[in-house]
Amino acid sequence: MIRVLSSGISTTIQDLGRFGYRKYGVPLAGSMDQASAIQANLILRNDRNLAVLEMLVKGPQIHFEEACWVCITGATILATCDGTSVPMFKPFYVEANQQFNLGRITEGRYSYMAVKGGILSEEVMGSLSHSNGITAIHSIQKDTRIEHRSTQLRQDLLPLKDQFLSGHVKSNDFSGTIILVEKGPEFDALSLENQKTLLTTSFQISNESNRMGYRLESAVELSAKEIITSPVQPGTVQMTSSGQLIVLMRDAQTTGGYARVLQLSARSVNGISQKVVGEPIKFRFT
Repeated sequence: MIRVLSSGISTTIQDLGRFGYRKYGVPLAGSMDQASAIQANLILRNDRNLAVLEMLVKGPQIHFEEACWVCITGATILATCDGTSVPMFKPFYVEANQQFNLGRITEGRYSYMAVKGGILSEEVMGSLSHSNGITAIHSIQKDTRIEHRSTQLRQDLLPLKDQFLSGHVKSNDFSGTIILVEKGPEFDALSLENQKTLLTTSFQISNESNRMGYRLESAVELSAKEIITSPVQPGTVQMTSSGQLIVLMRDAQTTGGYARVLQLSARSVNGISQKVVGEPIKFRFT
């Protein structure tokens, strides 16, 4: 059991998403940067789809009531265990009754913490992922108690315990500005000038960005006609009638009436999820 002493900015439980219910208007949800979430699980030799803690901007303070292995990946986060620095991208052994302080994220946007055996939560429609309007709890609050699967500590991990108590591993590099995309269904309906502008302009991540969508800002003028409400998915780039771009993310709606001008791959969704407010990006065809 894990007890939350303080919740951080926005800490949620996420697996790889909720599939098979989009026809009912249910978002996919799941980890924003799924590559980093999978990495945390695989380092602990967990199944890749097990739920993890997803942390935005600043992580929580948590108390471990029993010993377990954990691993932190994704955006660079300042983490300590009873005052000892916790390395990222390595298994870390936590003794019973130790306290974790997951501080500010210093590079990137989302960090992930996996626990050996997996974190547990209410299962809704085949997924443990928190999602506003779908699950009873949509973020971790102070005094929340988080269950995780009890698991026998693996003998092939135990001899490495002392090795993992200190040290530093370089974080993932999220500094690239290029986001690879494909044409969306309405791309060819844009004027040639708008098509060119879309692929040559540097856009910035707006502060009006969240798990539903990232709004992009720029000084250029774009325009597109609205369409009949049509299917959308994470990675769809919508252009509003006023020319603003919205990159749909994991909690996006299932349909929309704005022109779908570009489509990000799953890898590109992972990449853009780690961009912070004001950070520049450029679109380029794969």
